Amino acid sequence: MKFHATIHDLALLIRTVQSLVKIDKIGIIHFTTEQISFILDSGQTTDDIQVWCSINQDSIFKTYVIESLSENEIAIEVNFNNLLHALKTGQVSNEMSWKLTKKDNLPYLSISILCEINNGLPLVQDVPIQIITPQNLQRHKEPDLPEPDVQIMLPQLSKLQCIVDKMKEMANTILIKANMAGAMSLSIKTDIVSVQTLFKDLEHPQIEGQPEYVRDENKTAEIRVDIKKLRKVLYSHYVNPKNAVLCLVKNQALVVHVLLDVMYLTYYIPALL
Repeated sequence: MKFHATIHDLALLIRTVQSLVKIDKIGIIHFTTEQISFILDSGQTTDDIQVWCSINQDSIFKTYVIESLSENEIAIEVNFNNLLHALKTGQVSNEMSWKLTKKDNLPYLSISILCEINNGLPLVQDVPIQIITPQNLQRHKEPDLPEPDVQIMLPQLSKLQCIVDKMKEMANTILIKANMAGAMSLSIKTDIVSVQTLFKDLEHPQIEGQPEYVRDENKTAEIRVDIKKLRKVLYSHYVNPKNAVLCLVKNQALVVHVLLDVMYLTYYIPALL
């Protein structure tokens, strides 16, 4: 098994890990010849948020070598806080490289940083990891959901997060309603207070690979979710997305697709019934 690479876009990598660590500290990185994927799926309970993120490897790395007996794929489990600390250290570097290593028979992702303040000598940070076998990786699968009842483009995520932050101080759950006429509302209700924020004239995405559909503007859907979980998902604004799409699957899940030209993140929040 061999993996080493030099970083091309450290800023994008940092923003991605910053958004993921808001969901969970522990996750999986899956390297293939074409892509690097991040998976947050604890598998401990169906109430957890799941995240699936995929980036074209040549958008992140300028050199990239991977070899394994598993069709040149490698998966590791890592603490994202440790990884983020190492990445931020490299912000002042001239070059950063990643390499899989072993020390005292324990696996590490060794992050080597070249910078002038260290007299040109490499500063190496060894991030502890666990190697995920192909069999164990197969246990982590994206949720198989039916077609969404409603799908709609979201407003700017950072603005949404400001609204949800204020609502979070007043309620534990939030009701999201949307329709195919371009309207979406966020609302909370308790014994003491009732608050609603309404958005209009939102666009509807055309799903790639599917024929254009005739929009039924009377079609609506609503889902109640844990407001803290929605707030965590909205930290995805860190990656400066090009678009974000909300999908509502009645009685099952709220799904958010965060899209850039070179990557995507998909978040699954289970519905509260």
